[in-house]
Amino acid sequence: MTRPVTFVIGPTDYETDKAAQHTDVLCINRYYGWYSDIGHIEVIDLQLKYDLINWHKKFNKPVIMTEYGADTVAGLHVVS
Repeated sequence: MTRPVTFVIGPTDYETDKAAQHTDVLCINRYYGWYSDIGHIEVIDLQLKYDLINWHKKFNKPVIMTEYGADTVAGLHVVS
């Protein structure tokens, strides 16, 4: 193989993901404060650091965050 392979991994986590082992670069999408811990922006830094370190540690591959989002009106997931 001559080209790196990547694809977006989500919404799985590093402990349960079955596909990450087959890629050269890990791309993850995360929406802290949107799907979990709604309205708690104070934990986003910790969650981000935890995710990036553990994905890299488990698979020993570069990690790119390909999509992100944080906080919103708690529970609002539609535009009216």
